[in-house]
Amino acid sequence: MHLLAIITILFVIYCSSESIANIARHAGARTTFFPLGLMLSNQIYSINRLNGFLIAPLLGLYVDTGGNEAHLKGAAIIGCVASALLLLIFLQIWPIFLANFSQILQNMKSGGFSIKLFNGISRKVDRKIHRFSSKRYDGALIFAQSICTSLAMPTAFILNILALRYPDYKATLVQSATVISGIGNLILNFYISPRIALAETQGDPDGEYFSAMVGKIFGIGVIASCAIAIL
Repeated sequence: MHLLAIITILFVIYCSSESIANIARHAGARTTFFPLGLMLSNQIYSINRLNGFLIAPLLGLYVDTGGNEAHLKGAAIIGCVASALLLLIFLQIWPIFLANFSQILQNMKSGGFSIKLFNGISRKVDRKIHRFSSKRYDGALIFAQSICTSLAMPTAFILNILALRYPDYKATLVQSATVISGIGNLILNFYISPRIALAETQGDPDGEYFSAMVGKIFGIGVIASCAIAIL
């Protein structure tokens, strides 16, 4: 059970931390420091991807040591719901993150990479300045992001649940994770990212960032949770 608890915590961090990378990029788009924002976003993505890579072997260890399918399914659903709730909190405090990342980018421009990067970081910010200028719901973007998230995030859980159920096909199922995640990445890189990049170029990406975040919450909290529950 300790292993399963660790896996669940890592999964929640993995699902929710990606939004922090998006906020760093958003800060770059809101300021004149977009290359720095993109760089910071990619650094956060890299750290988060490492966390994601840790989950797969730990799930494999759980399966190989005779893990319980019902317990794994329960942990997966808890992880998805907890991730969605944390993402919802991040959406509410987005202006605080955005203001502080904007300050970090300003410090980076003026002072380079040093401990001074974090000067001026505060929970007390003017939310009116840093809130979303638009909270329009882009149905197509929300749908695409929800499908992308539900494919990419919980795949390792789903396939390892099936590996416990069908041990003769364990290797095939586990190796299929890269294919399914790859489909999600295609949606991300050929539809979602271009939409956001175009909005950034046009100078008003707030609606796209908001819709993408709503799609993440729906994808992990509703679609993924329901898919795991009916397995």
